[in-house]
Amino acid sequence: MSSCFAYCILSKSRAASNGSRQESSELLVLGLEGAGKSLLMRQIYNVANSVQKAIPRTQPTVGVELYKLNLRSKYSRQVTRAREIGGCMRPVWPQYFACANLFLYVISINATGLLATAVIELHNLLIHPDVKVILLILNTDCVY
Repeated sequence: MSSCFAYCILSKSRAASNGSRQESSELLVLGLEGAGKSLLMRQIYNVANSVQKAIPRTQPTVGVELYKLNLRSKYSRQVTRAREIGGCMRPVWPQYFACANLFLYVISINATGLLATAVIELHNLLIHPDVKVILLILNTDCVY
């Protein structure tokens, strides 16, 4: 079994591009407990920073995990700081909204008992005035 991710971008405003300059952004990674945030961020970190190491088993994040992602394209280089905030810290999520300009929200499709709560939290993100762009990640276990 491996994790499969599907995604959708939900935007309330159009993001501006600054050409070939180096840009910096703050990514906030949110989702309920067990949604797959830590595993996803470790995979993204390995790809963004050209690291080839095995990803250890993850434990639920209690607190905040920080990642520095070096993202490059043909036209720009961008350093993105990512903060993964544990699902158990939902009451304090809004305190981090003002410092972020990108949001990644992870939902585990297999956790059917938590889907309603996950959708309510997504709704709360969508209506919050500090949230502009959300990348919605749907995580499920796939059998090949």
